[in-house]
Amino acid sequence: VGKPGTSKTLSLQIMLDDLSYRDIEKFRIRLKENGFDFNVKSFRCSSFQGTRDCKPSAIKEIWDQTERDVKYKEIPTLLVFDEIGLAEQSPHNPLKILHQLLENPNTPFVGISNWNLDAAKMSRMVIHFIPPMDHNDLITIAKKIIPQSNNIFSDKDIKKMAIVYREITHLKTPVFCPNGNTHFFGARDFYALVKHQATLLEPTQRQSVQGYLRNFGGLDQSKSREELCEILSETLCLTKKEVFEQFEILPPVMCIQKNLMEKKCTQSPDDLTITRHCMVINENHYSWQLLLEYNILNYDHVFCFGSSFVYDTYSNITNYNQLNKIIKCMHTGKTVILSNLDSIYESLYHIFYFIYFVLYPNKYIKGNMYCRVALGNETRDCHVHENFKCVVIVEKGDTHSSNMPVTFFSVLSKNIYLHNIKINKRLHFSA
Repeated sequence: VGKPGTSKTLSLQIMLDDLSYRDIEKFRIRLKENGFDFNVKSFRCSSFQGTRDCKPSAIKEIWDQTERDVKYKEIPTLLVFDEIGLAEQSPHNPLKILHQLLENPNTPFVGISNWNLDAAKMSRMVIHFIPPMDHNDLITIAKKIIPQSNNIFSDKDIKKMAIVYREITHLKTPVFCPNGNTHFFGARDFYALVKHQATLLEPTQRQSVQGYLRNFGGLDQSKSREELCEILSETLCLTKKEVFEQFEILPPVMCIQKNLMEKKCTQSPDDLTITRHCMVINENHYSWQLLLEYNILNYDHVFCFGSSFVYDTYSNITNYNQLNKIIKCMHTGKTVILSNLDSIYESLYHIFYFIYFVLYPNKYIKGNMYCRVALGNETRDCHVHENFKCVVIVEKGDTHSSNMPVTFFSVLSKNIYLHNIKINKRLHFSA
């Protein structure tokens, strides 16, 4: 249990890699070297993605399948229930079945959640709480993100970023907490800021506020602009005039354009190119269409819209069709635009989180990236092209609502786009 961005999934993945059949012998040797002399068994993993529309039958089906694997296969199977907290919000009350299943389980079980579950479930498991990160934790993580070969980036620069993040997330005024939503910005916004600033090589570039505007956007500028200017001017030692001038040069529409243009060249840890998927927040449901006129979006992109027809909402067929379109875009490297698809966003969390894994056929061939897509109790590993981009379009009222799942908006680069925003002439857009 821990807030988004506290490495819950990553920690579990490191453990599963060490306990895999391929690496178990190396792990046993390391245990003996550290004084732990016992025989550890390898595991294979079976995953289940929790959603707010999850049903008890789906959990029971994957549990029974895992128990059959445990019974008939030599390698034990571990069941990982990702986003179990979201399933708790389902109107079908699916987690009640865990009361029975966790009494005397034959299956190793791990649940991952951003918040505490009710006592009836928590008392049946060993709970590991991950505390929120403090100022020193953020600085330590930032130093690990930046390659050791980067000698230009100083500890002073890292501390400045941590101070700005702390001021934004701990400011007591409601400017950065729309409608009381205290989790609108999270640790992943800070990680993306660190990566962006680490790619700026010139000292003059490091005074740019572009990284801050791109990773701490999505708010009504009339309310947040003055507060953000105050924080940046004090921390970065700039005058308010200099900060406001950069605000004018980089309006939200240009942040959206830069996000869509950036592509990750390699999967090397030293490649810090920002490749976050984008959330476009609209004042009105039609505002985003102006992005087509300004050639930021174009008709080569694939558009997927949700349906409100009764027969579509009561059936998963429409969801499967939309997911197939998205999977095809992932494979071909196209940009996909999603709107009003709340029923499948939770199935795409591994895409939004960039939880990709690489399969190498052999040491001479470059491996391909894959990502897990889930719908109910079904999961599928899908190929992801390096140029794939996803844009999620939402209305301002929905995004700033406290009902919006924390796990959803904490992973996307948020940009608010109002229909009356002035377009900077320097962009040379052609209508």
